[in-house]
Amino acid sequence: MNYHLYALQFDSPIHFGSVEQGAGIEHTDFSFSSDAFFSALVAELLKAKQDEMIAHLLDKVEKGALRFSSLLPWKRLDGKIAFYLPRPLFVPEPAKNVQETFDYQSTCRAATQLKKQKKIKFIRASRLQMYFSALIGKKPFAEDNDFGIETLRQCANCRELETLPYFVGQFGFKKQAGLYIILGAKDDLDAQIFAKTLDFIGLSGLGGKKSSGLGKFHVEWKQKLSDKSSENDDAKMLYKMLQAENAPWQMTLAGLIPDKSNLPMVKEGYYSLRRASGFVTTASLGKKKNSVCLLNDGSCFKSRLEGTLACLGESDAHPIWRYGYGLYIGIMGD
Repeated sequence: MNYHLYALQFDSPIHFGSVEQGAGIEHTDFSFSSDAFFSALVAELLKAKQDEMIAHLLDKVEKGALRFSSLLPWKRLDGKIAFYLPRPLFVPEPAKNVQETFDYQSTCRAATQLKKQKKIKFIRASRLQMYFSALIGKKPFAEDNDFGIETLRQCANCRELETLPYFVGQFGFKKQAGLYIILGAKDDLDAQIFAKTLDFIGLSGLGGKKSSGLGKFHVEWKQKLSDKSSENDDAKMLYKMLQAENAPWQMTLAGLIPDKSNLPMVKEGYYSLRRASGFVTTASLGKKKNSVCLLNDGSCFKSRLEGTLACLGESDAHPIWRYGYGLYIGIMGD
């Protein structure tokens, strides 16, 4: 499997819905899950009446020839692009020889630092091992997760007799920040097709409120990952971890829908659940699709679980697919 990285620069604010997690339309997230991206990809191909392309995409995905990560944050630091990963749900055991301190001030400082570490959502790829070393040694660890700012956008509902205002949450990335996606492809030709499709999606936009101009992007930087072709430390580390299939723990960078044979290995891992539901994008009457639970990005297992593609119903004679295949990096290795 060859891995290709695409850094996206957003030309307008984004609205990535978090209603499924209990938030309203006035809230937004700034990362985009792999299953939501796959649904957006299929929806755009349907609009363009590219049925053959959709069949080709599904065939490649089901055969394991194509894999997608979620869209994760990047930003420029000191002139170089820094790529960030989800904070692993796996927590290593602290070192037994670390001396505990129990005085009041030390306990307060440790508790404050622990709260700050729990709020970290993303860790720079080249600093992931430092994060684990800090946990093992019970040392403080800090990571800058400032990629932009969330604001409220006032809109007007003109569908009723009386025009009423409402607010939509939107996130604007900093000028030197955005999201990136990793594509795993066995055939480089598929990667070229994907890059062209990505440019097409960028014109339409990702997420909600696209008709209001939100979610538009262009590809800022792209590269086929390898251990020699890049001077970027994070890109090199990403490639190393993507290839580390024998590492003690494997962390998924994509939402995972395990099949029944995976359940014993899931129980031995570290994971959190996310419910995915909502309405069909292409349905004119707002048809609701069935819901499904996925294991979140950052979930960790002792081996790379394959996952599956779930069918949540049918709309306009097309099955409604929910992408649930994992894309993994090896962690806690040498």
